[in-house]
Amino acid sequence: MKSKIVKSSELEWYDIGEVHKGANYIDDESLPELSIVQINRLQEKESGLAEKNMFYYVLEGTGEFELNGTKQILTVGDMLVVARGDSYNTPANVKLLVACTPRFGN
Repeated sequence: MKSKIVKSSELEWYDIGEVHKGANYIDDESLPELSIVQINRLQEKESGLAEKNMFYYVLEGTGEFELNGTKQILTVGDMLVVARGDSYNTPANVKLLVACTPRFGN
């Protein structure tokens, strides 16, 4: 891994599926154990099982998150921690900073 400064104004945004936008803060092949991505969730993510350990930090917005059948309202500054294999759901209209291990693409 190389040290660097990451400026949000210089991030390259890309489509995630049909309705989400994402930008990688850290997604470096020399650091295979971690990705950090900002996601602008435009539509609710349907419940599913986590394929990775995921950390969803709420940057903007408020919404009903679900973890293993338990629903909770999260707002700016809150975090949803999802262990691999757990069921979860994230709402629409929130901006999230997402860390996952192993990194996306692995």
